[in-house]
Amino acid sequence: MPGNERILMINGAASCVAVQGGAGDPPVLLVGSSMLSWPDELFDLLVAGGRRVIRYDVRDATAAERAHVAGMSTGGWIAQLLALSHPERVATLTLIASRPNTPGPVDDDLPGHHHAVMEVIMNTPAPDWSDQRAVVGRLVLQARTLAGAGAFDEASARAHAEAEVARTTDVRCAMTNIAFADHGSLV
Repeated sequence: MPGNERILMINGAASCVAVQGGAGDPPVLLVGSSMLSWPDELFDLLVAGGRRVIRYDVRDATAAERAHVAGMSTGGWIAQLLALSHPERVATLTLIASRPNTPGPVDDDLPGHHHAVMEVIMNTPAPDWSDQRAVVGRLVLQARTLAGAGAFDEASARAHAEAEVARTTDVRCAMTNIAFADHGSLV
């Protein structure tokens, strides 16, 4: 485990958090499916720009009085809930590849996910979760689909997928938990 990562016990679950930057620097909280949702290069650039950067696996809770919050994918949904529940603690909110509700019907005034993305998410058969190569293949397929018509670096996507799988104790659970979340009502 890198020197800036720590394992915390939260409600009986082991969680990993990475914090880097000066204690007095403005905090930036990066929320994704895991801390690996965010490239190390972005993490390093934010720190070099004078920010205290916090990234964590979604099971964690991180204490900061007020932070700039960026959420990607499922992390964007979580970041939106944080901003709605505790607006005084969110200095700014940046959302990437996210929407204000989970898979299913969207609000009439908001666009839905691209059909190709939903096709892969909803209709690609689940991999054999005990076969790491199959899971990595599924993650690479999702990354390729998200890249759309743009350039796609398969080697980089594969390396990222392998790192995600390697750090996850229950990859099936990590990839499907959001489908079972209590989405509740925000109104």
